[in-house]
Amino acid sequence: MLPEELRALFSSYESIALIANNENVDIELLENLLPANTIFVFFNKCEKVLSAPLQRDALLCVRLRNLGEILDPKRHQLRAYDLLPKLKTVIGVLAGRGLSYRTESIDVPLKSPVVPVTLDFDYLFPSFYPNFPSGRFASTGFAVALSLLECVGNAKIYLCGFSGVPGQKFSMNASHDWVFEQTLLQLMIARGRLHRIDGSPENATILSLSKISQRYPEFNPADVALAATQAVNERFIGMERRVSKLWQMTGWIRAIKDVFRPARKAFRRLVD
Repeated sequence: MLPEELRALFSSYESIALIANNENVDIELLENLLPANTIFVFFNKCEKVLSAPLQRDALLCVRLRNLGEILDPKRHQLRAYDLLPKLKTVIGVLAGRGLSYRTESIDVPLKSPVVPVTLDFDYLFPSFYPNFPSGRFASTGFAVALSLLECVGNAKIYLCGFSGVPGQKFSMNASHDWVFEQTLLQLMIARGRLHRIDGSPENATILSLSKISQRYPEFNPADVALAATQAVNERFIGMERRVSKLWQMTGWIRAIKDVFRPARKAFRRLVD
C-alpha cells in the first residue's frame, strides 16, 4: 500500500505530473498546459531539466541503494532543494527486485531512515518486473508511475518526457527493461489510465501510424501494430549490430577509463 501520508497529500491535487530527466522536457510549457492544482514530481538530478527554481508544489523522488543509502551523490539532492522551493516531501524509492535491502522473511513494506517517506515498488509489485536479462530492475519513474496508478484513484497522472529514448546530452541506464516499461505505459495511456504530455517525435509517429487504417480500411489497427512491431524489430537488430561494432572499436577508451577509475572514485568521495 502507498503510505498514508502520501495518499493524503495526493488527494488534495487535481493532477500529478511526473517529470522525467529528459532534455526535451519544456517546464514552462508544462506549467501552462497543466491545471493550477497540479503537483510536480521530480527525480534526483532534476537540475538536468530545471534551469531556475520552480514556483509550483513539488515532490522529489530519490532512488535508494538500500534502506540507509541514497543511490546518487548528496549534491544532487541539495541542488534539488534549491530548485524546488515549494518542495512538499522527499520520497525514497525501493525498486531493486528485493535483492540488496530486503532482509525480512515477511513480505512487508519497508521504511528508510534517510527519507521521510518510502515507496516500496517490490512490495507493491512482487515478482512483476522481468528478471531477464539478469540484474535489470525497474526505473525510478516507472516504479513511481505504476505505484501511483495502483494507489491514487482521483488525480490524473501525467507522464512528461517518459519516452524511453536516450537524448543527445543525457545518458541512458541500460539496467532497465525499456521495452517492457514502455509497452505497459503505452497500454495505460491508450486506456486513459495515464496521460502523456511531451510533444515528442515518438508520439507524432504513433499518430501517423493511426492514419494508415483510416486511409486503408483493409488494414485494421492490429495489423498495423504488428507490421510496425516487425519494422521496429528490424531497425533494432540493425542498430544492435552497429552498437556492437562501435563497442569493439572503442575498447581502448574503456581500458584507459578503467585505469583511472580508482582515482575518479577517490575524487568523488572527497567532493561529496
